[in-house]
Amino acid sequence: NLWICFLALSQSGRLRTARRPGLQPLDAPFAQALSRCKTILLVRNAETEVYRRLWCMFELHYAWSLGLLKAPGALLVHGPNPPLKAKQQIRAKDWTTTEQEDQEWLLQAWAKRPGSLEEAERVANDVQMTFFR
Repeated sequence: NLWICFLALSQSGRLRTARRPGLQPLDAPFAQALSRCKTILLVRNAETEVYRRLWCMFELHYAWSLGLLKAPGALLVHGPNPPLKAKQQIRAKDWTTTEQEDQEWLLQAWAKRPGSLEEAERVANDVQMTFFR
């Protein structure tokens, strides 16, 4: 099973946010699907730095917490590096979403687990260091 996040959420028409009343992010259908995957595909692009996208970092951290990133070849990273001269430290304060409601929802989920946001930063920095070329 391969996780491709842009196919996981229907966010069109009137429903622009992934947030659902009474549902926590890790109980949402995308989290259930991700928990069944064996391979994660992280696709970088020249327009938007993937390490500044909150959804990408949330999913990456969740995959890590499930142990999915431990298996050789379980994380595939494709696409161009960001237009940087060198690696930059990844900070959660720089992570954003298109929909403010999603940002609040995901940050609240991390806030319920002390230390998890810092853990997510470490995971993101490790992945960037490993795949920066």
